[in-house]
Amino acid sequence: MPMSPLDQLRVVSTVASAASARVYVQLPRADDDALAIKGTLTGPFCRGHHTLTARMPLVDRGPGPTVLAEGVVVDPCPWTPDEPFLYQLDVELWRGSERVAEARRTVGLRGIELRGGWLRRQGKPWVPRCVPYAWGDTHDWSEWRAAAAVAIVRSPSDELLHAATEYGVALVVESDRADTETLVRLAECPAVAIVVLSRDALLDEDARTVARRLILAGRSTPEAPGQPAAWEQLAWCVFDRADELAARRGAWPASLPLVGAQRLVESLDLTAARAACDHAQGLLAGHVQCAGFAVV
Repeated sequence: MPMSPLDQLRVVSTVASAASARVYVQLPRADDDALAIKGTLTGPFCRGHHTLTARMPLVDRGPGPTVLAEGVVVDPCPWTPDEPFLYQLDVELWRGSERVAEARRTVGLRGIELRGGWLRRQGKPWVPRCVPYAWGDTHDWSEWRAAAAVAIVRSPSDELLHAATEYGVALVVESDRADTETLVRLAECPAVAIVVLSRDALLDEDARTVARRLILAGRSTPEAPGQPAAWEQLAWCVFDRADELAARRGAWPASLPLVGAQRLVESLDLTAARAACDHAQGLLAGHVQCAGFAVV
C-alpha cells in the first residue's frame, strides 16, 4: 500500500483546565510551504454512555518548521477508566486549493497524571492495582473493568491499545525501546498510564520532549537496584521482601514516588492476581509508602 502524506501525523493533546483543552495536529513540512491542515474534532463519545457531542474546527497555524493545526475543545471530557471519553479527529491535508490526503483518527484527552508525588485520575488521587496481561488471555475487557485492574503489557499491538482505550482499561507498558517513534505511539494512547523503561535507557532530545506527555518509570529490581535516571518520574520497584524494598527506597530521593511490584513464583488468573495486589499493599504497609501496587 502506498504511503500517505498523513502517515507521519502526530497528535498532541493538552488539558489546560476544566474549561478547555487543545489538540495539536502536526506533520513534517519538508520544503513544501504550500501545505495546510484542515479538519474537525467531534465528540465526546463514550462506550455505554449517551453523550452530547460538539464539532470543533482545526485551525491551520500558518508558516513554521512543521505543518501545524490546532483545535480547541470547550468543556473537555478527559479519558479515564471510569469514563473512557474519546473524540473523532478528521484531518485533511491541502496544497493550495487541492486536497491531497485525508485521514480519520480517534483521540483521547489524557486524564491520568502524576502530580504532587501521587498518581491522579481526573485530578483525584488514584492508587492503581496492576496485573500482568497474558497474550491469548480469554478474559474480556469488562472483567478487567469489574476488577478495577490495570493491565501490564509488553510491546502491545495497535489492536490491544485501541481496545483498552475504547473499553476503559488503563495500561502499564513495559518497553525495551525508548526511541521517539515508540514513545509517540504510546503518548497518543490515553489508556497508557505508565511506561516502564530500563533505568539505563538513553532518550534523545526529541524523545525527551515526547516523554513529557507520559509518566515514565524506571525499573528497579533487587538484583539491579540502580539509581534513578534523569528522565525518571516514578520508580517501578520489583521486590521479594518488604524490608529489602524499604532499604532500597532509602537510597533514593524522598520526592521520587514508587510503585511496589511483588514478584510472584507462579502465574495467577485475573481474580487471584488482583487479590495479590491487595496482599502486596498489606506487606508494604508500615515499610514504604507507595503510589501504586502490582504483581509481576
